[in-house]
Amino acid sequence: MKRALILSLSSGDNYNMVARAIVNGIVERYPSVSYRSLDVSHGGMHIGDEYTVSHRLANKIEKYREAKTNRDTSADKLRKIVSGYTKGITEYISETIKSYEPDMVVCTHIFPSIVINDLVVAGSTCMKGVKTAYVECNYVANPLLKLANNLDYYLCPTDDVAKSLRRYSINKRAIVQSFGLPILSKIENITDSKEAKDLLGYPSGNKVIIVDSCGNKHTRAYEVVRELAKTVYDATIVAICNKDAKLRARLDMLSKQYKNIKVYGQANNMGLKLSASDVIITYTGGVAIARAIAKGVPVIAMPDTVGTEMDNLEWLEAKGAVLRSKSVSDVIQLTKKILTNTALVKRCKTHMEKLYKHNSTDEVVKFLYHNHEK
Repeated sequence: MKRALILSLSSGDNYNMVARAIVNGIVERYPSVSYRSLDVSHGGMHIGDEYTVSHRLANKIEKYREAKTNRDTSADKLRKIVSGYTKGITEYISETIKSYEPDMVVCTHIFPSIVINDLVVAGSTCMKGVKTAYVECNYVANPLLKLANNLDYYLCPTDDVAKSLRRYSINKRAIVQSFGLPILSKIENITDSKEAKDLLGYPSGNKVIIVDSCGNKHTRAYEVVRELAKTVYDATIVAICNKDAKLRARLDMLSKQYKNIKVYGQANNMGLKLSASDVIITYTGGVAIARAIAKGVPVIAMPDTVGTEMDNLEWLEAKGAVLRSKSVSDVIQLTKKILTNTALVKRCKTHMEKLYKHNSTDEVVKFLYHNHEK
């Protein structure tokens, strides 16, 4: 592998973060490899049109969710549903491949994967000699892979995902199990809880609760933070807004009333924050969970979890790795249990350890590097 093109799409932070982890892995292990990383949603824009592919996806999300929920939806119906999303990025992706001339294309989102698959099936000259790979960023296989089943490699975070891919007419030899989900390598760095609190400026005697909105525009994070601040007095509440300016403004106001709230716009230094924390309340996107698993931090799922994250939640709950909440008050009660019940914490961590894949990003990058000529 000499020139790698990594394609993601910002319908959720999950996919861009996996792409970033793969890029960092390439830089760290194979510095001689040239790479380009693209969020292809920007390629869906037309002159004078302010909407990206991800905006159009948001406008028609229910049809997409309906198709994903029905695992038996035909390929023809799926193609009809997603054609409006993939059409806007097809020319952008093909022109990028022609100009950049990669020898490996790696997709972390299903939509660019469908475009690449169609280019391969059509025998496009821009794909001649190019190896292709899809990295699944969730704990449940995407049924839209029925439309992208001709790539060279499908890298799976779990053995369950690998098994389910065989239902989508994917060549068994193309299914790669199971490296885990790529996360930034520094997340896995071991930092003592007390040291992490000192570095972050948190009171050493306080418990630490992370509430991460994960960029969800309809998040219940504000209500969760407010109720925690009212009822859990001896804890530092770390609220992460992820570019949501309105949420940030509301939480900044709340932090003036409750001094134990720490508000952040970005999820920077997540490894350090997780090292300091006792529990994280979040949505069950693949990366958010993979980071918590790597650090052994118990997870409570937000009560308004939907879509792909609900698919993840159901799988993770069945494995005993995540606690499900049904309401904000349920979140508060579960948080109090985590902070006081050592047996519950031990049980959560035991189940999480069974899912942990050490050095997942490094293993993914090594595979891509050594298999691009096969």
